[in-house]
Amino acid sequence: MITRIEEIIDMKRNQKEELAQMKQKLENELRTVRDRLEQAQREAKQFQDEANRERENLKPLTDQIEKLKQEITAREKDYETDSKEYCSNTQLSEDTFHSVDKQQNTVENLQHRLNECQDEEKRIDEALNTKEQELQCAQKQASNIKTALEKNQQDALIAATIANPLLAASAIAAAKALIATLRGELQTTKNELQRKTAFHQKKVADHGKAREKMNAAKEKLEQEKTNLTDRNQALNQQKERKINQKLKSEVDNKQTLVERDTTRLKIADARVTNTQADYNKLKTQKTTAIGKSGKLSTELETAKKKYQDEKQKLAPKRQQIEAKRQAQNGIQTQINTTQQQIKGLEEKAAAKRNEESTIRGKIANIETTLGMLNKSEAELERDMHAQQKLLKENQ
Repeated sequence: MITRIEEIIDMKRNQKEELAQMKQKLENELRTVRDRLEQAQREAKQFQDEANRERENLKPLTDQIEKLKQEITAREKDYETDSKEYCSNTQLSEDTFHSVDKQQNTVENLQHRLNECQDEEKRIDEALNTKEQELQCAQKQASNIKTALEKNQQDALIAATIANPLLAASAIAAAKALIATLRGELQTTKNELQRKTAFHQKKVADHGKAREKMNAAKEKLEQEKTNLTDRNQALNQQKERKINQKLKSEVDNKQTLVERDTTRLKIADARVTNTQADYNKLKTQKTTAIGKSGKLSTELETAKKKYQDEKQKLAPKRQQIEAKRQAQNGIQTQINTTQQQIKGLEEKAAAKRNEESTIRGKIANIETTLGMLNKSEAELERDMHAQQKLLKENQ
């Protein structure tokens, strides 16, 4: 029993020593954590103070940039007043040239319109070339159709003249003139033959028998000639009927060709007329475009000169305004940088405050654990006293 009590006392003593070691370790950790808490508090205050100082430094920059804005506004009003006065002195339109910027826009717009007009000239030139080719083609086609029509009309007239005696008057007149010419030539030949015949008449008279035979033969020949003439007349009438029928068909065909070519010629003439009208219209458009280009070129040169004059006159004030704006941009950059720095410092301060809150929670946990260890240590102390008392009683 005594041995058992002594073992319990030793076990309690060991537990007490372990608790003491744990308490020491926790107390050391607690001191370390409290030091970290103080450091975090100092750093958070440092960051916040630095942010406040930067914010204080930001105020002069803000005041300076506001002052620059007021100066820029005043100079721009002065610049606009001078620009309007310049426009009035040079008789410029205030709506068009009341500032250098609007003059520059006017120059750019005029240049753009001039480029468009020049492009329109090129397009019209291309269209003119195309229309000229179409016109030549249409004229050539109309000429070919007209030639074919004239030939078909001549063929139809000849065929109709041959087929219809009523239409042969002009052909007969021409034939009579030709016959008269041929008769003159024939008379000359006949006179020559008569002279030669007289030369041989003497010899012919000496041959009466021969003449009688010749007369008999001549009578027979005349009879046969009469018979042949009758047969020829019958054949000619039959042949004439066939020829007239064929010629009538040819006349109808030729007349159809004439009507077709007449229609084609009307269409071709209309095409030539329309193409010629389009061509003339394009030439008029080109003349208008050239005049417009010349006018725009003059306006552009005038606008450029006025723009350069005003720009040169107002350049010093424009440079002052630009210098103020650059200074404003530089200060604004400093303000933006400072604001970023303030934001970074405040974020660091917030992070330190979060760290401080975490450390406080950790300290609370350690203190709670130490309280539990102290309570356990007190209980072990009471148990050890009770066991020691029991040991003494047993002894």
